[in-house]
Amino acid sequence: MTDARPERLPPTALAAEPCPLKADSGRGLLLVSAYAERWGCEARDTCTKTVWAEIACPH
Repeated sequence: MTDARPERLPPTALAAEPCPLKADSGRGLLLVSAYAERWGCEARDTCTKTVWAEIACPH
């Protein structure tokens, strides 16, 4: 996923529980972390960042 907010990087440590005051957000990276073999974030320029994930595919 690429967006136009490179200054807002994902946290280096994910909280076990999202903030209850934000019931409709804050869970995306928890799901990515649970399913991905590895994931990360790259700020390629001053206008964009890309969050990527690798998920194992069973054969």
